[in-house]
Amino acid sequence: MLLLPYSKNPSRILRGAMKTLEEIQKERPYLKEQLDLYRKLQGLRSLSFSTEGYIPMEKGFYPPDTLVYVITEVSKILGIEIERLNWVKDMITSGNIDFRRLPIGDIQLKHNEYSQEELDVILYFISKPFFLHEKQKLSLDGIYWDEGKCPVCNSVPSVSIIGREEKRRFYCSYCETVGYWKRIGCPSCLTEVPEDITIVMLDAEEGIRADLCERCKNYYKSFNSSMLNEYTEEMLDLISLPLDIIVQQKGYHRSSPNPLGMKRLL
Repeated sequence: MLLLPYSKNPSRILRGAMKTLEEIQKERPYLKEQLDLYRKLQGLRSLSFSTEGYIPMEKGFYPPDTLVYVITEVSKILGIEIERLNWVKDMITSGNIDFRRLPIGDIQLKHNEYSQEELDVILYFISKPFFLHEKQKLSLDGIYWDEGKCPVCNSVPSVSIIGREEKRRFYCSYCETVGYWKRIGCPSCLTEVPEDITIVMLDAEEGIRADLCERCKNYYKSFNSSMLNEYTEEMLDLISLPLDIIVQQKGYHRSSPNPLGMKRLL
């Protein structure tokens, strides 16, 4: 798997009174490499370009100049020469890569230099700014997810928040849209049978669990809503990486990537 380098150093993660990355790293030194990488990736969130006048995620939504700008920034993060990523721009502008197919796992590429997992990470990073722009245009935060999928990009979520409300709140790792779905069930195969869901928790990690679907073998992680006082949804996903490893060792898989662009952690 590629390991990636970067710049920009926000001292706080998105929300004012959150724990800093430095504080989290002291609490969880075993996550130093992942947290260092996450810090570097935050620049993707602040990339500034205009998509005014474009239909979200249509072919024309990727103007060549904007693609070059985004790919150049991603090449810095990955430590890859820009020339080695020009093929991505060519494939997008020719219609051979449609980012809308990425969240549903419908992009399979072969490349002499990169494994499929490395290609998935590269495409996740390049697509991320475009998904964030699409979210801004569509403004669908807070609505009910009729089919258990993100209404912006159709991603099946791997992170959820459990509060006192009847429904569960899900978070999309592609476009960061947040919305509601059923409190018990699997957003991947849509089963609502309680017996289909197995709960796994880590010792000494209160408020963190994984909901495993015995029908389709997908899982998503669930966090107590009180944890949002100290962590963002993305950070909750990262600090619970040990849970991903344990669950994946049992043969379950996540449908959408974590903030580092990875679905498989083994």
